[in-house]
Amino acid sequence: MKSTEFITEDINVEDVQKYVELIKQDCGPFLQQAKGEYLYRGLGTETDPFVGNSIRLKNRTPKDVPLLLHNNINKFFNKKFGSPFRNAMFCSGDIHFADFYGKIYVVFPIGKFEFLWSTDVDDLFMSWDEYDPSLSPDFKQLSQESQEIDFKDAIKTFLKDTKNTYINDNLAQAIKSNNEIMIRCER
Repeated sequence: MKSTEFITEDINVEDVQKYVELIKQDCGPFLQQAKGEYLYRGLGTETDPFVGNSIRLKNRTPKDVPLLLHNNINKFFNKKFGSPFRNAMFCSGDIHFADFYGKIYVVFPIGKFEFLWSTDVDDLFMSWDEYDPSLSPDFKQLSQESQEIDFKDAIKTFLKDTKNTYINDNLAQAIKSNNEIMIRCER
């Protein structure tokens, strides 16, 4: 896929060239590891197509994942990989997957970055569904205490089943896998 496929009529060609030069200058570590592969992100809100936004790496409140699950996954990732990767930017090499989440953007992490992906989990939130005890018809009939115990047990099982599938190397392979890639960088 050529980058010109992402250019719309209302974008000035001189602006595009300026941003291409900025990407080459500022995104060297990413470009070297991506080896020509594109990384996509879907956003529910439109923004300037060439934006260098800050990434919220701390105190992120998850949109869909229960907070208890989010916090436990962050503890696990922090212990194993040195960073709480659920406080990250979520991307994919699959343009259709990104489209599911909103307007599609091509992502270029600026400067130093780290990433994590799974060889088996295409979307951590979607994978959680099969473990989520609240989806059971009997769950709502349990006491609050029993619900909390069931939920905590489900989290432990989920982490145990997915923990050995996460790796933090080979970005080009990660992008080609079309699985979720968690990116941590300043911008």
